[in-house]
Amino acid sequence: IRWGRDTDPNCMIQDEVLMSIAEKVKNFAVIYCVDIDEVPDFNQMYELYDACTTMFFYRNKHIMVDLGTGNNNKINWPLA
Repeated sequence: IRWGRDTDPNCMIQDEVLMSIAEKVKNFAVIYCVDIDEVPDFNQMYELYDACTTMFFYRNKHIMVDLGTGNNNKINWPLA
C-alpha cells in the first residue's frame, strides 16, 4: 500500500514506479494507492506522517522490511 497525498511530487514518482511493475507482480501482489487526507483512518495506527509511505502486507499482517535505515516498518521515500 502506498500511503500519501496524490498531489505530492514524491507520491507521483512512487505511483509511476508502482504502475510500471503492476503487470509483472499481478499474479502475487496487489498494489493500492491511498490518499491519507481522504482516508485518515490509519494515519495514527501506522504513524503516517510522511508525504509518501509504502508499506507491505501479507494476509492482512504488516511485513517488516529491513533496508538499513533503522525504520523497518515502512519506506518513506520514492523508489526509482
